[in-house]
Amino acid sequence: MPDRSGSFNPRLIYVVVFVVILIGLALPGTLWGGPIDDHARRAYQAVLDVRERGLVYVGLDYDSKRWPELEAQALTVFRHALSRRLRVVVVGPRLTVESFAGRLERLPGGPPEGYGDEYALVAHGLDLAAGNPASAVRGLWGAAAGKDYRGRPFEELPLLARFDGPARVDLAAVFVYDGTSTPDPDYVGKYLAVFESMGRPVMAGVVGHAGATAYLERLAGVLIGYRGAGDYERLAGVTGAGSRGAMSLNIGLGLILVLIVVTFLVGWRRRLAERLETIRRRRMQGRQPREGNSPPS
Repeated sequence: MPDRSGSFNPRLIYVVVFVVILIGLALPGTLWGGPIDDHARRAYQAVLDVRERGLVYVGLDYDSKRWPELEAQALTVFRHALSRRLRVVVVGPRLTVESFAGRLERLPGGPPEGYGDEYALVAHGLDLAAGNPASAVRGLWGAAAGKDYRGRPFEELPLLARFDGPARVDLAAVFVYDGTSTPDPDYVGKYLAVFESMGRPVMAGVVGHAGATAYLERLAGVLIGYRGAGDYERLAGVTGAGSRGAMSLNIGLGLILVLIVVTFLVGWRRRLAERLETIRRRRMQGRQPREGNSPPS
């Protein structure tokens, strides 16, 4: 047999993958439940703390095709704010806002009532890779040529017509790139620069910890990935895209674990069969008469 001392056993890769995925599934906020993340609790409380009929600014600065977990976060915060009879203005790039509007159309019972009075969607034309989307906040209201994403003038939408600047915002909920793309635009910091100077709280939704780590103490709350969306939905008592997304991910990871176990069992069974066959052949060879020792005829 060849000497395998010092050689790399490829089965170790499966062991490492198995352990890593198992640890991920065992963490809180997965398919099996667990404690809700404190940052998600703070985000939920930030919406609860908004005064009656207050205004929530929802900033969608992401590509919905690349980061569906951010859209899930924004959707659950938007629905929770409306359920509390708060008013909501959603602002972002045109394609992202149109995707968000499409999600509202697909809600059970259709989009919420009260467009223009209770909520509105506005698309800005800034380039997310090079621009500062927070600058759209300053010029959003009071612009003579201001229009919503459908092209309706602000003057025709009471929600937008009656406000003249970001100082009227009670809470900014921004869902942004967070360093998982290149370059890192630091959108969280740019939004804080706009709203903190006016004493307005900011909560953020991100894909991972990278974009929020430096601002955790300054933010009113943070939702991280599908887990953050799912935690928020649990707090709000609803089931939405966040919970479904987290469940799908966990089911997929669980299936990977099952496949790894099956692979090990199949390999073990094959090796066992080969070993038994080797033993059988050796026994058969041992029973054959040796040359020169055959019994006399």
